[in-house]
Amino acid sequence: MIFLRRFVLFLIGIIFISQFSFAQKIDVYDRPLQSERSRNYDAIHYRVQLRFDESQKTFWGENTIRISPLTDNFTDCILDAETFT
Repeated sequence: MIFLRRFVLFLIGIIFISQFSFAQKIDVYDRPLQSERSRNYDAIHYRVQLRFDESQKTFWGENTIRISPLTDNFTDCILDAETFT
């Protein structure tokens, strides 16, 4: 009876250890390098309003950004945007 208990515990240990050996290997240093673009403003506040339509699986909304210029001759504000499909 003791042999059977030890054998079952041994099998459980093998199963537990084998779960970690099949884990996905990820190299965090093997990703594209991203650098922050120089900017001429400071974002003070973001307000994001989203509406969801779960039946159509869509969403839409507005994003309001309050900024403070970092230069005296501030004329343009370039923002990045993503398109979702």
